[in-house]
Amino acid sequence: MKYKQKKLNKLAVRHSYLKSMASKSTLRKKEEGKTIIGSNGKVVGTVIKDTLHKRVNSSKHFLRKPPAIAFDKDCIEKAKKLGATKIMVHDIDTKKRFMANYKEFEESSIKLNRGFGEQLALPISMWSVLDPNQLALSLS
Repeated sequence: MKYKQKKLNKLAVRHSYLKSMASKSTLRKKEEGKTIIGSNGKVVGTVIKDTLHKRVNSSKHFLRKPPAIAFDKDCIEKAKKLGATKIMVHDIDTKKRFMANYKEFEESSIKLNRGFGEQLALPISMWSVLDPNQLALSLS
C-alpha cells in the first residue's frame, strides 16, 4: 500500500510541475508574438520581433503550379503594420524553414486569386532555405 501511495504522490508532483511549465511557456508565447487572424477566423501566423512566422504542411499548402508559397494579401498587410520585415515559413512535413525579406516579397510576388481571396505568392526559388539536415552535416 505504501508503494502505491508513493507512486501516486510522485505522479501528482510531476503533473503539477508539467502543468506549471505549460502555463509559463504559453504566457511567454503570448507576450512575445502578435497573432494574425485570417478572414476565415483562423490563426494564420505570428509576428515575433520583426519576423512573420507561419507553420504549414508543404504537401497541402505550397503551390505546385507555379511552385510557390502564398499568403493572403490582408495577412501580409497586417504583418507589415505590426512591424514585420522578414517572413519565415516553417514546413512541418520536411522541417525546413523558408526565409524571405519582406521588401523582396512585395517586389517579386505574384498576385493570385484561386477562389480563396486575393493572395500573394513568392516562387520557391526566391526563398532562402534553412534545412536542419544540412546544419547537422556541417557541424559534424
